[in-house]
Amino acid sequence: MQKLKCICKGLKKPDVALLIIRIGVGGIFIMAGIQKLSNMEMTSMMFGQMGFGVFWAWAVAILETLGGLAVLLGAGTMIASAILVVIMIVASIVMIRMGGFMAMMSPFAYLFASLSLIFSGAGRYSLESRCSCWKSGTCDSMSGDCACGGTPDDCGCPTDCSDCDCNAGQSDMTVKTTQCVCSNGVCVCDSSCEDCGCEK
Repeated sequence: MQKLKCICKGLKKPDVALLIIRIGVGGIFIMAGIQKLSNMEMTSMMFGQMGFGVFWAWAVAILETLGGLAVLLGAGTMIASAILVVIMIVASIVMIRMGGFMAMMSPFAYLFASLSLIFSGAGRYSLESRCSCWKSGTCDSMSGDCACGGTPDDCGCPTDCSDCDCNAGQSDMTVKTTQCVCSNGVCVCDSSCEDCGCEK
């Protein structure tokens, strides 16, 4: 049982999960957008049957393609996902009116997948994470926090981040280091020790 718990714990990689979601969501929207753009006459006719003009046919085709690419690469993921969410909300409503619940299951799934990326962001494996301005600096994940991995000046962090006064009696799992780190301009403890005076 303990071995199974260790295996399960080792599989908990949120950044890998976000990458998988981005590949799936971004790839599907890119293919959908390119398919629309490759036959705009058919796309315009289809949108006309749903009550939308040619402008919206072009807009959706372009936004799906570019938005999907942004999600896939992890560049402007939250903004791109928000645009895709709006498109999928409209698509879900149209599908409910035209074909009922079964017809809207697919756009509904993409709606919630895109919605989750608005709140999660792109994760570590993205172009955003390479930018020095991402989350107030070049950041590394430490104990669940995004802590400053560059110089204090890069992150806007105070230079007097003092050492934590960790309880030496705690287990090795909680006392990995006694160094306080800077997260979003605030000194926080990068371990779970109780005597740091840091927020958990």
